[in-house]
Amino acid sequence: MFRYGLSALAAAAAFTALAAAAAPAQKNHVIEAAAAGDGNAGFVINGNVYRLEGKCEGWEDGDRVVFADGSTAATCGAVQVTNIDRDSTCALQCE
Repeated sequence: MFRYGLSALAAAAAFTALAAAAAPAQKNHVIEAAAAGDGNAGFVINGNVYRLEGKCEGWEDGDRVVFADGSTAATCGAVQVTNIDRDSTCALQCE
């Protein structure tokens, strides 16, 4: 019934844990405020104000976002941000 022994399962679990530890962690951030204009003006994320470099239609307060560089803290400068809730990515510039 069971093809693999307990040691094979333990080895697989150890490999999975090792791979997860080696992968860069991504931290979700939340849009704290979306400026007027249907998400076409800018956002506040982690206390930083970001203006749009394009359109991010439908993005709203409370949406979860991830910085494309995998940063664990929202950073200033030109960044790509992915909205987890809307499955879309936008270019932003910190002010």
